[in-house]
Amino acid sequence: MKLQIMILNTMKYHKEGETNWKSRLAYIIPTQEACSDNEKFRGYTELSSYRNDDKFFELIPKDFIGQKCDVTIQEVPSKANPMKSYKEFTEVSCNGKTISLV
Repeated sequence: MKLQIMILNTMKYHKEGETNWKSRLAYIIPTQEACSDNEKFRGYTELSSYRNDDKFFELIPKDFIGQKCDVTIQEVPSKANPMKSYKEFTEVSCNGKTISLV
């Protein structure tokens, strides 16, 4: 599945006492339909995707930030519960460059 997003930021972090880096990608869906306007909220909802490695931070360059990008999303079975699945970003395309996150 493909989706157009605007990347707001990426970050890498690790919990105290752990050595493995994790990463987060914050984004919005930049369409007029995704823009809310109600009595308590106006604007775009910030969404996030998380990884158990630092690929979001290490592979996505600064020139992708603030740009509309196309992402490929793949459904992956959960290792903890095989009856469930989750979606992960596998590829980001922006400004004529494509980056694989697999």
